[in-house]
Amino acid sequence: MKKEKIADAERRKYVRFSYPFFIRIRKRKEKDFPKKGDPVITFKEFKGDSISISKNISVQGICFTTSKNYPIGTLVILEVFSPTRKTPFNMLAKVRWRNKRVVGKSSERVYDTGVEFLKIDADDEFHELLEQLVDSKLEKVLLN
Repeated sequence: MKKEKIADAERRKYVRFSYPFFIRIRKRKEKDFPKKGDPVITFKEFKGDSISISKNISVQGICFTTSKNYPIGTLVILEVFSPTRKTPFNMLAKVRWRNKRVVGKSSERVYDTGVEFLKIDADDEFHELLEQLVDSKLEKVLLN
């Protein structure tokens, strides 16, 4: 098991760190994008929305736990809420992996899901936020 974790860490291109972003997720639908031109990310509330809190994040993607089983390759639209911003970051992402888990005695199934970011509104602002989070984490590590 230890070797698997080391192999995963070596395979990653970007540092991941834990930060609890509140996320709203839904499967992307054709009507989310215009027929011509660049995709515009929009988010409207639908009954099929899923809500989660991130487990970890990097500049390339985010991991969260959900009760929905999104197949690998599924395009999803995320709203990622940040305490530093009045409006959420809207993102188009692709499911890259998922792991099913059974929670407690109830046998409820949940899915740890990893997605890769494909398009982020306010991309520069989002990357700046991640840099600030990384810097603050490093500062805490160095001071302790």
